[in-house]
Formats: sequence, structure tokens, C-alpha cells
Amino acid sequence: MDVIFRTDASIEIGSGHVMRCLALAHELKLRGLRIVFICRDLTGHLKGLIEQKGYPVILLSPPDGVKDVRHDETRYGQWLGVNWEIDARQVLAELMKTSVPIKWLIVDHYALNNRWEKTIRQMVQKIIVIDDLADRPHDCDLLLDQNFFAAPEPRYEALVPEHCTRLFGPEFALLRPEFRRAREFSRIRGNGLARILVYFGGNDPGNITGMALEALCSPKLKHMYVDIVVGPLSPYLEDLKEKVKNRPGTRIHIQPREFVELLLRADLCIGAGGTTTWERLCLNVPSVVITVADNQIPSTSELDQAGYVRWLGRAETITSEDIATALSEMLQGLKRSTGQQGPGLVDGWGAVRTAEALIPSSRETLRLRPAKPEDADRYFLWANDKGVRLLSFNQTPIVWKDHQIWFADKLSSEESFLWVLQTAQGLPVGQIRFDVSRGQAHIGYSLDPLVRGRGWSRILVESGLKAFWEYRPKMMVKANVKQENLSSRRVFEGLGFCPSSEEGIMSFSRLPDGEQYRRSLHS
Repeated sequence: MDVIFRTDASIEIGSGHVMRCLALAHELKLRGLRIVFICRDLTGHLKGLIEQKGYPVILLSPPDGVKDVRHDETRYGQWLGVNWEIDARQVLAELMKTSVPIKWLIVDHYALNNRWEKTIRQMVQKIIVIDDLADRPHDCDLLLDQNFFAAPEPRYEALVPEHCTRLFGPEFALLRPEFRRAREFSRIRGNGLARILVYFGGNDPGNITGMALEALCSPKLKHMYVDIVVGPLSPYLEDLKEKVKNRPGTRIHIQPREFVELLLRADLCIGAGGTTTWERLCLNVPSVVITVADNQIPSTSELDQAGYVRWLGRAETITSEDIATALSEMLQGLKRSTGQQGPGLVDGWGAVRTAEALIPSSRETLRLRPAKPEDADRYFLWANDKGVRLLSFNQTPIVWKDHQIWFADKLSSEESFLWVLQTAQGLPVGQIRFDVSRGQAHIGYSLDPLVRGRGWSRILVESGLKAFWEYRPKMMVKANVKQENLSSRRVFEGLGFCPSSEEGIMSFSRLPDGEQYRRSLHS
């Protein structure tokens, strides 16, 4: 077996852990890996859903009363159902039944820490941890935290080994591929504000859905069309159905298959933190957030401060009047808004990026494609990357509005040529640009931080030159590089560019046939 996922979901825990693991499992399966899930037999477990997606599930025995449970191990120890040592022994017993080495153990469970991981390590080649609490140490080779924090690195500084690869931020948000596909249509959403989607998870034990529906009965909001999404096990389902009948323009959806379509149609969402936050951000849907669990608070608070969501507070402190007031204010703000205020935080490629970190693409599968308008966000993030700015002649951070104008101008110009390097899965991993001026072209390129150190710069530049010379077959290409940028200097020298230096700047030039470089070698 190639990959083992250790995670759990129950009515109390919710489905977030399983759903993000399924998103990653899908991408790993596309790369030919064999996958098995290990879960415990807890009330409301999702074994059926996992198997429906095509993955075998090993179901550990249910908790055996008080003797199995000790809740002092971690903050969420009770979610494991048993003591961590019992769980580790049972998981080891299952792993020993396999006849092939296990490449990766992927752990997504708030109740497991480095003690459990050290116990299991003898049976696996590498351990990957998915976490967002940063409240316990891990013995892992890669850690993924998809949450939004202005400074994520210090949160895990003393909690993971020095060699551990760290993937931080919503660009690694583990979403199903349908969100990535739907994102292409989210940009054509109209400016009207007519439809609101309410979703607080399938269970919603606090009935925040009912509170939101009550708020939407306010005279200022009664004209809005409302979609309510709940699960079939919601304890308030019948009550919600009655309330929906009494509010015109309101429809209730019970675990709908078309949830992505509902999000696309929504002009505004009311919901909880967690996984659905990334789904809403991926589809550019403004949202009012009410956190329903403590672990949702830190990231939601930072998203609110950065202007990505409107956080009202914890569920137990909010009233329907609070929701109605916030909606009225937010709707007025949206009416005054003039377009996207910054680059998208979630592009839907998070699961593909994570899979790429685990299984690097082969060089032979990389391809160039022309840049598209929807690449503006990624170009902006690449351009403002700390490493790129450090090696740029102008190190001032780029402003989003300026970038939008610049990017649109470049795409429409007949004197600029922009291409994106992508993997076989379509993941953008780099860009190259040629700007023509006074009979020659100036080159600029950069790679995504995820793939640096793989030797792909040369592939990017070589492919870019080939593509450019198909349009301008006899034109000289020039590049200016800082003296300290040894990586780029090696790339251009290795591709036959003629070097020269002046006042701390290295200049490189080359004609299509490399003749100029050959002459310089014999001069």
C-alpha cells in the first residue's frame, strides 16, 4: 500500500477532516498511488462516504467504555475515543498485515501528536501531518496548515523537526476539483445583490441556521432570495422546513449534490469557519462568518482583519439582530465596492500543489501555455514573493491595482509575450515574459517557490526561447541579472548567452542560433 490516511469523523467532530483528506487522496490516486483510510468506529462515522469515493476503509474497533479513554493526552483527546497508545497499537497491527512498504502515512487528527507518530514511524517511510491548531509537537516529514495567518512559520517553530517541509496558507487548501473548475465561472458573477446562501454544516447543533433565517426575515432583507443548506440528520430539520414555508423566496436544500452551483449563484454567504471558508473564497463569494468551534477562531479572526470575511464572533454570543445588522451593513458595502480588492486567496489548486510536493513531476511532462487573464492572481503572488523581490532591481512591493493594469496591458500588447509553465495536471509553476523594444527582446522569468531547487529554471527559459522565436525568429534576446543572482547567471550561461558585466549588473544576450555566443568564445 502506498498511502495510509489516519483520520476520523463523527457527528461531534464533523466531516472537515475526512473531506480534505478525500481531496488529497483524489490527486494522489490520479498519480497511480494505492490508498487506504484508517478510521475508528465512532457514532456517525463516514466509512460509507469514503468507500463511495473508491477507497478501502479499515475500521478500528469502537471505544470499549471508560477503560479505553483517557482525556489528558491532548486538547482534543476525547475525539480519539481511546487512549493514544491503544490507537497506536491497533494501527500498527493493521499496518503489519500489509506485504509492501508504506510510502506515506498521512495523519489528520487533532488528538494525535509526536508520541503516536514516533510509535508508528517504524512501519512507514514518511509521515505527513495535516494540522491547523499548532498546539502540540509532531514527528513528521511534512506538515500542512492551510489556514490564513500573517506569520505562520513561528506557530510551528518548536513543534516540528528541523528537516520537516512546511506547506502554509490557503494556497494549499484541500478542496475537491469541482471548486477549481467552478472558479472559472465565478468571475462572471454579476454586481447585483439578490441571493444569499446559508450553510452551517450538515448537523448544526446550535441551530445557527434558524437564527440566520430569522435575521433574513427583517424588513430590510426580506426581498433577498435565500438558499438554506442542511444535512439529513439536522435535529432542527422539520422546524427549518416550517420556517422556510413562511418566508417567500426561500428554499431548503438537504445535502444537495449541486452545492457548488448554489455557491456560484450566491451573492453573499452566511456560514461557519473551517473548510467552507476556503470553498467560498475559492469562488469569490463574500461571507459573514460565525465561528462554531474554538479551532475556527484564530484563522477566521485574521481573515476578518485582512478584509477577506466579515466575522461576527462565536455562535454562543450572536443574536439574530446581530446577523441582520451585519448583513445590512455588508450589503451596502458590497454595493459601493468596485470589483476585486486584491488577488484571490484560494485558487482551488491546493490539493494538486500538495500532491506535487509529495510526488514531483518529471521534467518531461512540463509544458508551456500562453498566459490568460485568470493568471493575474498567480503572477501577482509570484512577483511579490520575497525571493523574487530580493533579486529584482526594483524591490518595492507591487500594488494590486497597478498589477491589474500592467497585466492587462501586457496581455493585449503585440510587443509582449507571456507564457506559464505548468505540470501535466495543469498546475501553474512558473512564468516567462519577453518584452520587445528597439529591435530586441528583454526576458524575465520566475518559478513558484514550491518547485525551486529542481533545476526547472533552465527548462522554463529554454522552452520560452523556443516559443518566442517562433513569433520573432531572428530577434536577439537580452537579460539583465544582479551579480548575486548566481542561479539565473548559470541558466543563461548554460543556454549559450553571451555575458558582460557593468556596475554590479550582469547582462546576457543571445541570437536564435547562438552565433554571437560562439564568436565570443573565440575572441
